[in-house]
Amino acid sequence: MRHNTVAASALLLAGFALTALLGGCADDVKDNGKEASLISEKPVTAVELPKGSGPLWPLTPGKTWRTLTIRNGKQNTNSEIRVIGAFRVPDGRTGILVHSYRDGKLFRAEVLQTDASGSMNLLALGEDEKKLLVFSPAVPLFKAPTREGEYLRWNGTAQLGKDTFPASAFHRISGVEVIQTPFTTMRAYRHDGIISLVNGTQRIDYPAVMWFVPGKGIAQRRLADRGTLALEVITKF
Repeated sequence: MRHNTVAASALLLAGFALTALLGGCADDVKDNGKEASLISEKPVTAVELPKGSGPLWPLTPGKTWRTLTIRNGKQNTNSEIRVIGAFRVPDGRTGILVHSYRDGKLFRAEVLQTDASGSMNLLALGEDEKKLLVFSPAVPLFKAPTREGEYLRWNGTAQLGKDTFPASAFHRISGVEVIQTPFTTMRAYRHDGIISLVNGTQRIDYPAVMWFVPGKGIAQRRLADRGTLALEVITKF
């Protein structure tokens, strides 16, 4: 399996600083109510959420998402994400197998688990189902109901054949964004994620950014594709 190494911190992990401004002391306060001027009476504009209801990624066997893959310096390519059906990984756990095709050729296989609430975990990932990284426990991707700012951390192992690697992951619903597709403009939840493996002194990162529309699934996806950034944009749900 070919691995792509990128800096996770450049994609996902940012520090947020909050500075509290406190001044004066009780003996100096003579203008009663002055602090009230720091409080805004303007209402906060609510974020317009994506339209639709249901799970972020419905995994009904046979369902497909047709996409267009865009890569710098390369011709745009027709691509597709297809739900295959139930699949058992070598350790006996089961999930739903999802294939990703580019120009008719399989390049990515995922085994996903969902529950009745719509929460989703990633059980395995690879170039195909014969070359899978199997995660123990399964990596949590997102919870349901969807909430902006919700994040999940994970530590476990990834097994490839007879080899086992320490692994960690971070996934977050970063916000609501407007995306442009070939047929319309829509609002979608942006999901940032990265899975990291440690192989000796080397860390191998698997980053991905995905945009989901409730009840419809992936509307856009950005992946590291053998060292090249690839953007997949939905052309048909």
